[in-house]
Amino acid sequence: MGHRYGEEPTQLFAGLRGFGVVELTSVQLGIHTEENIQESSVVLSVTPNPAAASVEFSVNGFSEGSVFVSVYSAAGRLVHKHRLSSGASYLWAPDEDISSGLYLVRALSDEGSVESKLVFVR
Repeated sequence: MGHRYGEEPTQLFAGLRGFGVVELTSVQLGIHTEENIQESSVVLSVTPNPAAASVEFSVNGFSEGSVFVSVYSAAGRLVHKHRLSSGASYLWAPDEDISSGLYLVRALSDEGSVESKLVFVR
């Protein structure tokens, strides 16, 4: 039996003009849940969501040290990256060139990573 749509817990469907709708899997999006982190132990907060102007990112649950928060477009392009400490928050005001759409937010430390989705509306 082949791959069925919606089988994975993380999925993104994209409409491609002239090619229909495709599913981008967690592997294609580069999302890999580290086994040494339990889902409930690390929290990446993205507020407000959906957002129209600025967005606040906060990460809790990693041990002390640096955490890199990266924002990726649906096409997988890195559009923003910022370093902060676990337990800290950061306010991001996207440039005018950031368009409406679905974005992936990833917090990455030496201990692993955690992801969240962001809907941005202009």
